Amino acid sequence: MDTKTGQLRRWGMVMCGISLGLAGTGCSTIIAYSGIVGRQELHAPATRTQVRQRFGTPSAAETRADGTSVETYHIRRRIASTVKALGGDLHSFLFTYGLVEAIATPVALYHSEKAKLSVAFVYGADDRILCHYRAEAPPESRFEDTTLPLAASLWVQLEGGACPNWSTCMASFVEQARMRAACVGYTLTLAEEENFKRLLRIAKNADESRITKDETLAEIQKCLACNDALASCVAPDSSPSDPSLVEHPSPKKSSAEPV
Repeated sequence: MDTKTGQLRRWGMVMCGISLGLAGTGCSTIIAYSGIVGRQELHAPATRTQVRQRFGTPSAAETRADGTSVETYHIRRRIASTVKALGGDLHSFLFTYGLVEAIATPVALYHSEKAKLSVAFVYGADDRILCHYRAEAPPESRFEDTTLPLAASLWVQLEGGACPNWSTCMASFVEQARMRAACVGYTLTLAEEENFKRLLRIAKNADESRITKDETLAEIQKCLACNDALASCVAPDSSPSDPSLVEHPSPKKSSAEPV
């Protein structure tokens, strides 16, 4: 009788342990699958309201002198692969009667916090998003991140003949690049300003049929590909059909300076 009573007590303790484990099961999994899958999800919101609905209350906010406002969020990312590698899955939970959660949950919390993205959203007077960027990145990196997709879009338009004329698309690109520089708090360098002028000059020469489409694309590609962030651009070789693009070297001029 005593033996049966002891067995019942042991089974009762096991069941209680399993019940307690089940009460907390999935903690590491819930943490692992919380948050955004990738940075592409940051492009989905279009307004301040939508951002707050998606990411909650910002951790910091400020209003700039130009009237734009900036709100910073620490956004959680999914870390499912990390938790799975640590054994935080259903099989491990059942095999260890839920004890794996005692390790997996705090580890998942640590990695989840570590993987957070610090993102700043910039809004105009109408509360629509003007741009967003990694808050911890230096201004030049912010400018590069926001401008490279713009340059890629311009290239597709020019190469595919989707522009009414070269100058219109190029002027639009330069204007948007300037706006994005201001948006991310970046001050354009003299070299970048000169590079913009050069791009506009190339486009004008193309519209006036002074250079062919292939020559135009080659000239523009050299400028857009320079330093990844449209910084200084080494002047391409001069062409007899385009005398305005002829480079006049100077002993004091660095090879990295634009013309």
